[in-house]
Amino acid sequence: MAWWNVRRAKQAPAPAGLGFLRRLAFGTPLFALLLPLAGGIHLLTSTAWTAAERWYLTRPTARPARGSQAVVPQPAK
Repeated sequence: MAWWNVRRAKQAPAPAGLGFLRRLAFGTPLFALLLPLAGGIHLLTSTAWTAAERWYLTRPTARPARGSQAVVPQPAK
């Protein structure tokens, strides 16, 4: 379709310096190919970031430093 539009636009007179507008129709198929790729990369990145963030925030905590008073729960009597 873009090819047909470019051929048709060649027949119409265009102001000087605006010949690149005739080729602009080829941009639509390019964006149609690249936008799903960009969306997929975004989903992959945000999912990986969320998984890493959750792992970091829920990881087991380290042992308390030497000399610090750890609070140990007492069994119920």
